[in-house]
Amino acid sequence: MPQLKRIKDIPESLNPGAFDRAISEFITESGSGEHVNLDGLKQQLIDAIASILVLKTATTSFMWAAEEEGEIVAFALAHVNKDVDNSLCYWATDAWVSRSYRRTAYVRSWWEQIRSHAKFLGCKHILIPSSRGSKA
Repeated sequence: MPQLKRIKDIPESLNPGAFDRAISEFITESGSGEHVNLDGLKQQLIDAIASILVLKTATTSFMWAAEEEGEIVAFALAHVNKDVDNSLCYWATDAWVSRSYRRTAYVRSWWEQIRSHAKFLGCKHILIPSSRGSKA
C-alpha cells in the first residue's frame, strides 16, 4: 500500500524523472487547455517543488507524495498563510492521483492525512482552488 508522506527531500527510492512524469500526467489530465500556458504551469510546479525539497526556501509550503516501485502515484502541493477571516489557511494548490488509485480508499485516507496536518497547524480553513480551467 503506497503511503502518502510529507517529504522534505527528494526520496532516494525514486526513479530518475519520476517527478517530471507525474507533473506531465497531472498537466495532461488536469483539463487545463487553451487559457493556460502549459509550459509555464510545468515550470511553476517544478519551481515550487524545488523550493521545498532542494532549495528549502518555501518554509510555509509542503510537498506530499506517495510512491510505488520508484514512481510517484500521488502528490499534493500545499502552503499555509494568513488569509480568510485573517486566520490561518491551508491551501492545497495542486494535487494529482494516478488513475490506478483514483476512487479507492487510499485517496480518502491520503486526504485525511492532509486535513489532519492542517488541523495540527491550527488552520481554520482548508482551501482547494480548482484546476479545471481559468474561469472563476
